[in-house]
Amino acid sequence: MNLNLFFRNKTFLKIFSVFSAYFVLLPFIILVVVPLYIYKRIVIYLSKGRKNYAPLSVDDCIHIVDDIHGRPSGSISGVVCLKSGHSFDDLVARVERVIAKSPKLTCTITRWMSVYFWKRCEDFQIFNHVSRNEESDPEKLTQLVNNLSEKDYPVGKPLWEIISLPNYVHAESGTSSAIVLRVHHILGDGLALLSIIRDVCDKDPAADEEVEKLLKSIRKKLSLNFWKKISYFLQIVFITPWEVVYWWVCGFSSQSIPRNSKQGRNCDYDRKINVATWIDLTLLKRISKKIGANVTSVIHAGVAGAVRRIVLERGGDPTGDIAGVYILPKLNHPGTLSNNVFGVPLVSPMSREDRFQRVARISKTFDHMFYSSLPIGMMTLFNVFGLLLGFFGQTRITPNTCTYIHSNFAYFGEPMKIFGNTLERWITVPGLQRNGNPLLVITTSYNGKLGLQLIGDKRIFPDEDSLMRIANYVEDEFKSLDIEKLYN
Repeated sequence: MNLNLFFRNKTFLKIFSVFSAYFVLLPFIILVVVPLYIYKRIVIYLSKGRKNYAPLSVDDCIHIVDDIHGRPSGSISGVVCLKSGHSFDDLVARVERVIAKSPKLTCTITRWMSVYFWKRCEDFQIFNHVSRNEESDPEKLTQLVNNLSEKDYPVGKPLWEIISLPNYVHAESGTSSAIVLRVHHILGDGLALLSIIRDVCDKDPAADEEVEKLLKSIRKKLSLNFWKKISYFLQIVFITPWEVVYWWVCGFSSQSIPRNSKQGRNCDYDRKINVATWIDLTLLKRISKKIGANVTSVIHAGVAGAVRRIVLERGGDPTGDIAGVYILPKLNHPGTLSNNVFGVPLVSPMSREDRFQRVARISKTFDHMFYSSLPIGMMTLFNVFGLLLGFFGQTRITPNTCTYIHSNFAYFGEPMKIFGNTLERWITVPGLQRNGNPLLVITTSYNGKLGLQLIGDKRIFPDEDSLMRIANYVEDEFKSLDIEKLYN
């Protein structure tokens, strides 16, 4: 029997997961994690006598391993595109308002007794973080935005910056200026970036209500009746531990994206590349209505189908699996400047299913996640991981987990406005973990469009055409779902 096939056998993986959960992971948590947690709480208590100290959360510590002052890979950049110009002085005034609401923006990171803390930056100056760039050359502006996520952060300074681009002209979208925001992931996640954008934008009760509606839909999953709580308790004790391990083991055993066979040695350098395109949301809503699955399932199925095609095209194993780490907000996400997300590995077989079966399976998987205790187990695992990195953060850990990462966000309210101008679209340009996942897919539903942003490792995707191929495949998957259902 082929040894590789044996270790990919589902029965073997389930037995291995049960053994690992109860005889390896559980003792490790009791003997290592719990003492570390108690020690951290003691240090935090003792730190109350130290001025301007606030502890990093375990979610913040997940990103502490990054080379922040060298060549960071954990930055999140966002480009806010405007149809008209904007005043730099007004922008500074708005940012000052954001800082007053989020004091963490005036802090830097320090370490005391092996625990990381936020510490107030004594010489903080807003104009060290808010600047104006008069450049008008489209190519230079694009290069500026693309390279921003890998720009180093000054030592001893807060980990963010905002750049005003008054001459950012984009003919395709009809924009004439833009604002660029960059924060390190230690400060917050994608929803945190949105909170900064919302605070910089004009006050709009309808937009605030839309964001609150999004957060309520997340928190609603914590509303459990008595019998549901009993059910969740039994699941957490007898099912969730090994199920969490099983999902991740399946993700780890999935295949990676092969290099292009025509790729030469000169492509072997440590850089990232990104492309973006926009898809009409009407198409996705029509598909969702036709096949009876929500838009989220349709989007992820399209992404999974596109990655499957590129893996097969490059000679991947047609009998294996691919897996995407799907990013989800935690059930208690406050919607403010903080880290409150976790990842779930979603496995897709390379064969044995067509497009509609893929959508149905992904929809069923999402239903299982949202109506079981599995998210609690996944969140606990990320908390443990963050706690460990908070103590051993000097170690450069860059795990190559699963085939790709997919982050999806939806904002279905009226377009936001800033300085009276409609915020036409925003583009997210995050970093890419070196020697980790070679592909990050970000889908953003906003203003009637699905923004599809792809960030790839140049060692796997040497040029824009090779990465744009996946974007085109995603569109093909959606169009095929629409056409095939029409004739079925």
